[in-house]
Amino acid sequence: MIGINLDKLAAETSHRIIKVVGERVKDDKQVAADDLDNLATKALGVMQEQGVYAGMLFLLSRSGGKSSVGELKPEEAVACRIVNELLKLLNAPDLSSLSLRIERAYSENLADVNKEKMEILKHFAEQVTADLYKLLTVRSLFEQVLTYVRYGAKAVTAAEGSAVEQAATGESRP
Repeated sequence: MIGINLDKLAAETSHRIIKVVGERVKDDKQVAADDLDNLATKALGVMQEQGVYAGMLFLLSRSGGKSSVGELKPEEAVACRIVNELLKLLNAPDLSSLSLRIERAYSENLADVNKEKMEILKHFAEQVTADLYKLLTVRSLFEQVLTYVRYGAKAVTAAEGSAVEQAATGESRP
């Protein structure tokens, strides 16, 4: 693990997750920053209190069962994005020494997570929780990602509020 910048991996992953804000989902709704903040906060709490496997169970329970992004509610799209990016993180080349790689195809269709729920849970039960060092590393890394996601969602909310305020007052700030 020497030389692996876990903070950088967490920051990059959280940045990719935050991009879910504004995506169109069911009934042509957009995912709001508050949707992301709420689910990330809940997932972080579950992970801290109950562990990595429980956190993954929680996220998968919130991802719905639809196979198309257009059928997902905002919270379901957020859950799918978080799970998808956390799984990508396990496959990061920097973490190859931990042997956490999960074999799955990553697509832009976030709902693909719903097709593989049992395989994902099996991977966490058999691979991630099998070794205490791996488990603690993944837990620390996932908690860092979710913390950054919460801050990112709040930053997006603050930026949206500032833009609305500027539009309402007709002000233009550099």
